Amino acid sequence: MNRFWVSILCVLWLGSGLAQSFPYQLSVTTVPGHCYDDARLVFTLWDGNGNEVLIDPQTHNAVNTDQYPLYNVQFHYQNVSSGLGVQYDYNNDIQLSAGTYCVGVSASVPAQGGYALVDTTFCNVQLTSEYNHLEAAAIFELASGTWEGNQERYGYRPSFHCADIGRIQLQITQGSFPYEVTILDDQQDTFRHEFFYQRVNNGNSYFFANYRDYYNFDGIPIGTYSIIVSDSCGYVAPMITFTIPDAEPYNYMMLVHT
Repeated sequence: MNRFWVSILCVLWLGSGLAQSFPYQLSVTTVPGHCYDDARLVFTLWDGNGNEVLIDPQTHNAVNTDQYPLYNVQFHYQNVSSGLGVQYDYNNDIQLSAGTYCVGVSASVPAQGGYALVDTTFCNVQLTSEYNHLEAAAIFELASGTWEGNQERYGYRPSFHCADIGRIQLQITQGSFPYEVTILDDQQDTFRHEFFYQRVNNGNSYFFANYRDYYNFDGIPIGTYSIIVSDSCGYVAPMITFTIPDAEPYNYMMLVHT
């Protein structure tokens, strides 16, 4: 966690030529995220004596600032790395995506004849996350019929009308376990639905089917499938479309022994 401080010294010039100041400090604490969108900005207002300024959650007014009142207190932030505009929130603990932010606080204060808006903003606040986006892809190469050291070669398998021996092989990396995989058939009905709570393979060479990032789905009939992969952070990888073709009859003996 990191904490940033900025002083708020708003001076309002009144019609009589007198000035009224509102000395506060704003601290912003950044909390790294575990997923792609759960990093946090925590805003805290402090008065000149080092006391936390409390905000009424119903009125959004400061409750312990009689000498220097603050009304309609709002915290604001802008993810400048995403190009989005400034966002305002009454909540002082805000869950966000990682990025570079400009942050601050605004409020209304009494002024002669009404109220004036005060605002402070400071930038280059880095909000980070431990999360690396889930990546999922199908292996579109046909599995070899050879074995090496009793290890099966990587790749998909075609199938037969008389025997469902097709295989879809996915490579899934990063993200956050468990992975959830849903395979839909050409009618968009769920054909297979599985969770993976850890890496299921432990091989060291991506040439073989037991490579640590390969996830195998066997017994697949001929057809075209839609594959949806997501993780525990709720991130959904781009949908994969995969077709299990009809194997040639003369390949049958080779395929059933791979």
